[in-house]
Amino acid sequence: MLMDPWVAGSQAASPLLPVEARGRTSPCIRQSGSEHVSIPRRKGFWTIIGLLAVPLWALWPLMAVIASDSLPTFQFSAINYAVAASTLFLSSRRRPYTSRMINQQLVSILMVALGVLVGNVLFLYSLKFIAPAQSNVIVYLWPVILVVLATALGLMTFSPRHILSVLLALTGAVLVIGPDLATGSWKGVVLAFGSGLAWAVFCVYRIWQGPDAPDALIAGLTVSSVSAMVIHFMVETTTLPTPLSLFVVIFTGVFPLAVGALCWDYGLRRGDKVVLAVSAYATPLVSILILAAFGRAQLTAGILVGATLIVGGGLVSSRQVRSL
Repeated sequence: MLMDPWVAGSQAASPLLPVEARGRTSPCIRQSGSEHVSIPRRKGFWTIIGLLAVPLWALWPLMAVIASDSLPTFQFSAINYAVAASTLFLSSRRRPYTSRMINQQLVSILMVALGVLVGNVLFLYSLKFIAPAQSNVIVYLWPVILVVLATALGLMTFSPRHILSVLLALTGAVLVIGPDLATGSWKGVVLAFGSGLAWAVFCVYRIWQGPDAPDALIAGLTVSSVSAMVIHFMVETTTLPTPLSLFVVIFTGVFPLAVGALCWDYGLRRGDKVVLAVSAYATPLVSILILAAFGRAQLTAGILVGATLIVGGGLVSSRQVRSL
């Protein structure tokens, strides 16, 4: 999934932002906004906790592939988001949302739905046309797309380093997409790119909101769940989940989405923010290895090199981007 840093407790969660800005609140989506009790622990311990988010997020493509074998896309998404929202709500110490809070945060809530629902649904549909490994790597063009969009809108300063970033990412994408040029699987490529674009647009919006952007994750996931269920009843036939698919959808909602969010939040608050920010870019490579380990992806030189270049492009772009 797009769970690559899709929940961030501080500005360090976005590897696209400079070290000097990482002590402030994240312009990208925030986790649950819960007030955690301060527990004295060593910084290294909390860094390890934060690093656990990367393999949890990397499990999303495998879980999505398994669930999509037996569950319609929107039915899977609706249950998945409901489980994640419930888990985060139960772990939150904040007061329940009031109608006034929801009205004030309506646009933010809708933008969460854009990033989460639209992004993930496009990813799931792309799996019908291209391999999961290819789709996941293409989706991870989103950090570079973010830089281009934010720069065009005057939210970030562009530098020669970012030109190198874009070139690396595009070269990687060509290597990943290359095999599909002959087979005509452009629908899958476009859907995967659209998934990354949806997430990038969402993050650009959060950057535009600034460091005081309201917390809208729980409400946004709830809206995503309800929307997915409505669309499911309109365009899909309800399928009784098998024990395996039911386990997968609950596991995905609790762990990659909710627990991954909590680990990332704790790590960013108390651990090494720079290490965690850079580690987030390992997610697509880890997910490819997981897919291959379970026989759901074939490792090719093109995919591995392409993924490495895309990750490298993201890392290069992360070093000197600064908000205006």
